[in-house]
Amino acid sequence: MKKVLVVDDDPGIVTLLSTMLRREGFIPVAAHNGHDALEQIEATCPDLILLDLAMPGMDGFEILAEIRRRENGVRRIPIIILTAHLRSYFEARIDTHIDGYITKPLTLDKLRENLRQFIPA
Repeated sequence: MKKVLVVDDDPGIVTLLSTMLRREGFIPVAAHNGHDALEQIEATCPDLILLDLAMPGMDGFEILAEIRRRENGVRRIPIIILTAHLRSYFEARIDTHIDGYITKPLTLDKLRENLRQFIPA
């Protein structure tokens, strides 16, 4: 089974996404901040990352930059941004570093569509 790292400071979103991921046959891995996310990437080698942008401390932009810096071209993990903002809010800052985005509120259909682009059934 494929692992999906969920990075969001809202425990309700993490729980919701974890439930949706399990129903779709994935193993959810949770991180509630940037430091947790970086540790989980090292520990679990996720197949995909769902990353919230708006978090206190290390925000999603910083986490994304650090993930890509650490990959150093060796292995590129697909990253899907979770945001309540329109694409124009973040597009100029991260467009080349992300693989997709889902706007909140999210639905199972939106999640499924994005997941299947990067992790085949």
